[in-house]
Amino acid sequence: MLRLLEDFPERQVTAAVQDAVKRRLIGFDAVKHLLLARIERRPAHLDLSRYPHLPRPFVAATRSADYATLLAVGHG
Repeated sequence: MLRLLEDFPERQVTAAVQDAVKRRLIGFDAVKHLLLARIERRPAHLDLSRYPHLPRPFVAATRSADYATLLAVGHG
């Protein structure tokens, strides 16, 4: 977000970040897209079905057992 603050006013970046959080989006690209859409007064196109060439994201919930396995490997 610091990169965006180099080129855009803080209030606009803040609004884009808040919009991203409401939409449960993460990442620089999503915030930048929302920021530019807001400035250009156009709708944000964040529906991935419009971009079939992009791989589908998969985010799994983290389990504490996964960390225990990683820690055990480090001590072997």
